[in-house]
Amino acid sequence: MAHPSSSDAYVGRPMKRREDRRLLLGAGRFVDDLRPAGALSVIFVRSPYGHARITRLDVEAVRTAPGVVAVVTGDQVRHLGPMPVNRAIPDMKVPPHPIIADGIVHAVGVPVVAIAAESPSAAWDAAALLAVEYDELPAAAPPEAALAKGAAVLFAEVEGNRSFRRALNAKGQPLASPSAFSSDFMFGEGVSGQRQFSGTVDRLEIVFAAEEETVELPFTLTDFAPTGKAGSLALDRTPAFRPYSVRELQREFPRPRGAGPLEPFELSLDRVQSFFAMRFDLTLRSPAVPNFEHGFAAGQLRLTRVELNDGSVLTPPAAAPENPVAVRSRWESAVRFTGSPKDGRLSTSLSLWVDTKAKPEDLKSVQGTLTMQYPRTLETLTLDDLTVGRQVTRGDLTVTVAARGRKSVTLATSRDGDRVYYVRLLGADGQALAYFGPNITEGPGGAWRFELSPLNPPVKAEIVVAGQVDRQTLPVRLTPR
Repeated sequence: MAHPSSSDAYVGRPMKRREDRRLLLGAGRFVDDLRPAGALSVIFVRSPYGHARITRLDVEAVRTAPGVVAVVTGDQVRHLGPMPVNRAIPDMKVPPHPIIADGIVHAVGVPVVAIAAESPSAAWDAAALLAVEYDELPAAAPPEAALAKGAAVLFAEVEGNRSFRRALNAKGQPLASPSAFSSDFMFGEGVSGQRQFSGTVDRLEIVFAAEEETVELPFTLTDFAPTGKAGSLALDRTPAFRPYSVRELQREFPRPRGAGPLEPFELSLDRVQSFFAMRFDLTLRSPAVPNFEHGFAAGQLRLTRVELNDGSVLTPPAAAPENPVAVRSRWESAVRFTGSPKDGRLSTSLSLWVDTKAKPEDLKSVQGTLTMQYPRTLETLTLDDLTVGRQVTRGDLTVTVAARGRKSVTLATSRDGDRVYYVRLLGADGQALAYFGPNITEGPGGAWRFELSPLNPPVKAEIVVAGQVDRQTLPVRLTPR
């Protein structure tokens, strides 16, 4: 037997843990930390009773609560059928297990209502508005009580609450094994098999397939709409896009005398944190400039210089590192306003970080540039078919349907991804549908991917593309509060 050399041996040798620093500094990343684009938080309101009839279920106040996107009850998912349950024993009777309780509950903790919201706190706040009443029914918790004579019947489909029976011999052994038939291939044609029985076998019946026929049914999937009861229609209320320029911005939002260099925009450094890197959390505010609301490419914020109190200066690297580490510097970020105007102004949160061991109290100032862009010309490319692989081309730009799911559409550009200003997803009736996203992946050479998660099934897409673009670059200098 060969033994590994001492340099290759791991057993009995102390191994340095690679993840400790990240976890001890609070920079661990867990499933609950993941926030993919368009993701919602779901909570379930559950039954406090072991057996009860739902006599009242009013969800109207929940549906209109702030941040709530969807409220699902048992009658809405009834068409999907019960959840599948493994029948581990032959002739086992399994009662239906609905996805969400539909009129009656059979156990404590059974979901009664599902609430999907933009955040966990919004979902829990909405759950407090749910009006639900129960008529408690007799329950039978211990198995012996459930099988006793006169016990309350929990499921009409299961007589006497008995899921299965097994016949045993005098030694308490089952007369037939619940195991499957085991077999072995033989040389030549044929198969040998065996199955053990705890009793005398008087007769053996074997069923063979005398003749088989294979039927192939070709199909093309063109409709990704889920079957069953149609949900409510969520429409895209994004204002129409129109050509705009820096000159129009200056005319509509003139700078008052003595205004700062960013006027009419406002950028604040809200918080500076330090884990493996120094992180800057910023908020950009803007007047309700045309095309900014929900536009994919409103501008870009870039840091160019970080000054520390000891006089040292940090600047962006000339090129990205060949071997990226777990936490890298992020000196620039795209500017996208995903919300609607409030009090006539748009706002968006941005995060940048610099790979340094300096602490927040060491920071003196940060400098950079804010570049806002205004499309002087716009054109719309139409994808009449959202089947994967379909394309639309205008000049050097090609937009392709890269992926399609029941609740997602991914478009990819051949180049100039920053020219894609917006995407409208249209339903069968031609109305623009609301969606979560976009989740944008910026590739080399402008080959970008846009992942959209519509709330209703779309049939076509309109891609708003910027032609000539005005760019306005403004200086940024911020100091910690």
